[in-house]
Amino acid sequence: MRPILAAITLAATLLSTSVLAFEPNHLKRLRETRHCSECDLSGANLNGGADLTNADLTKIDLTKADLSEANLSGANLTAADLKEAELPNADLSNVDLTDANLSGANLPNADLSGANLIDANLNGANLFIATLSGATLSGATLTDANLTNANLSGADLTKAKLSNANFTSANLIKADLTKADLLKANLVYADLSGADLTKADLSKANLSKADLSGADLTKSNLTNADVIDATLTAANLSGADLTKADLTKADLTKADLTKANLTEANLSSADLTKAELPGTNLTEANLSKADLTKANLSSANLSGANLIDVNLSGANLNDAYLSKVNLSGANLTNADLTNANLVYANLINANLTKANLSGANLTEADLPGADLAHINLSGAKLNGAKLSNANLSDADLANADLSSANLSGSNLPNANLSGVNLAYADLSNANLANADLSEASLTKVNLSNVNLSNADLTKANLSKANLFRADLNGANLTKANLSDAKMEFAFMQSVILCFTSMPDGSVDYSVCTNANLAEVDLSYEDLSGANLSGANLAEADLTETDLSNTDLSGANLAKVDLTEADLANANLAGADLTEADLTEANLTEADLNGANLTKANLSNAKMEFALMESVILCNTIMPDGSVDDSGC
Repeated sequence: MRPILAAITLAATLLSTSVLAFEPNHLKRLRETRHCSECDLSGANLNGGADLTNADLTKIDLTKADLSEANLSGANLTAADLKEAELPNADLSNVDLTDANLSGANLPNADLSGANLIDANLNGANLFIATLSGATLSGATLTDANLTNANLSGADLTKAKLSNANFTSANLIKADLTKADLLKANLVYADLSGADLTKADLSKANLSKADLSGADLTKSNLTNADVIDATLTAANLSGADLTKADLTKADLTKADLTKANLTEANLSSADLTKAELPGTNLTEANLSKADLTKANLSSANLSGANLIDVNLSGANLNDAYLSKVNLSGANLTNADLTNANLVYANLINANLTKANLSGANLTEADLPGADLAHINLSGAKLNGAKLSNANLSDADLANADLSSANLSGSNLPNANLSGVNLAYADLSNANLANADLSEASLTKVNLSNVNLSNADLTKANLSKANLFRADLNGANLTKANLSDAKMEFAFMQSVILCFTSMPDGSVDYSVCTNANLAEVDLSYEDLSGANLSGANLAEADLTETDLSNTDLSGANLAKVDLTEADLANANLAGADLTEADLTEANLTEADLNGANLTKANLSNAKMEFALMESVILCNTIMPDGSVDDSGC
């Protein structure tokens, strides 16, 4: 009873005041029973350490009461009215304040650890340096409350109304703020590491320099939030709305931003190393000087984003949308841009060393002087791209579309341009030495002064191309189409012309030495007198082809169809005719010395005066139908 007597002594002071707001008999009840449910003690002065531990104060009216340093631990204050009450240094640990009204209450350094504040009203309350660790504040209203330096670690703030609240330097470690309303809340320097902010409303909140490492912000609303210099390492922001949020210099290392909305967000100088951003909307976002090393941006939308001087080395941009993006000076070394959309992108001075751009769409992209050496651009769309003076040495551009592209002065030695479409492209003064242009479409292309020495132009379409002063020394033009091409002063030393359609419409097959003609269809063609020595004609169709007087020495004719072919006086010395079909072929006076006829079919072939020294006959069907195994 001594605590009660202390309270009565304090109350005596109140009786001497000029105004008595509370009921004296209520104070008597508290003295006698320690229970004062629905009592009126408004304005009462109970400071000085009143001991009300475990007291039943349900629905009590303590409006403007002074409870400084009071001990109310374990008390039941359900639905109590503590509006504008003075509670500095009070002990409210494990108190039940469900539905209590603490609006405007003064609680600096108060201990509310483990307290139950479900649906309590703390609007405008002062909780400076207060301890609320483990407290339950679900559904509570703390609008405009002051929680500076407060300890809310592990507190339950689900669905709490915290708009405009001040949490400067507050401890919210592992606090549960699921669906909490933090509109315009001040969380500067707050520690929210490991906190659960799922579906929380943080729009226009100030989180600058806050620690949100490991926090769960799934589907949270951070529109227009200030997150400058905040720490969000390994935070979960998947599905979060960060529209127009300011994340300048924020640390988002390994953060999960899957399908988050970062439209018009400011991420300049932010650290997004190894961050997960697949399917994320970064439209018009500012990522200048941001670090996205090894970040996952697959299928992300970066249209209109500012990526000047950004670091995307090793980043995954597979299927990313980068149309009209400014990537000037960006570091894209080892980046995966497979199937990325880079239409009209600005890549001036960007570093794309070892980047993978296979299947990427770079239509009208700006890449003058770009270093694209060894890069994979196979199947990429580069039509209309600006690649003047670009370095594409050893680049893989197989089957790429470079129609109408500007490649003037570009460096493409050893590049793989097989199957590429270069129609109407400008390649003037380009270096294509040793490049693979087999089956490339070069219709009407400007190749004046181009270096094509030792280039492979097999089956390339060069109709109406401008090859004025082009260097074709050592080039392979096997089955190339040069019809109507301009070739004045072109250099043609040691060029390979094998079934090449010449500018005047004639077909030149004078030099087919070592040509690769595997599986080619030359049936019924007149190739008499052609030089095909060492050529690869494996599995070619030469049905009824005229090969009389043709040099086929050392040629690969394995599995070739030579049915009814004319090989009179042909040189087949050392040729491989394994499994070749020579049914009814004319081999009169042909030179077969050293040829391999293993499993060849010579039925009904004409072989009068054919030279057969050292020929290999093994399971060979001879003209009379017999099988010769003598060479097996």
